[in-house]
Amino acid sequence: MGKVTLKVELERDDISAMFRLSGEKLTDELWDKMKDAECTVEDEDLEDQSAMFRIMFSAIAIKKLLQEDRSKITEDQSDHKPFKSRFSTIMEKQQQQREELRRIKEERDKGI
Repeated sequence: MGKVTLKVELERDDISAMFRLSGEKLTDELWDKMKDAECTVEDEDLEDQSAMFRIMFSAIAIKKLLQEDRSKITEDQSDHKPFKSRFSTIMEKQQQQREELRRIKEERDKGI
């Protein structure tokens, strides 16, 4: 069974921000243990959010792979355009939902 591998690279600032959000500080010693390491995330690590993350990662992979392959698609294969259009619409709606959730969280955190 084949799989698509999705690679995400995180910089020290990304990891440090997560530490700050959890009320901790990323020390040089902790960073040295983490940097240049590979980490495979399994469904169990995502817990009840597994399906949502799988869909999100799938959407990112599809968009990326289609963009890279787009130059190979000829004009007579126009059946790809409706899919891309539908896909773009779905991605835009997901972005709007994320922004709305972020706004709600900010308002809740401010006590509005």
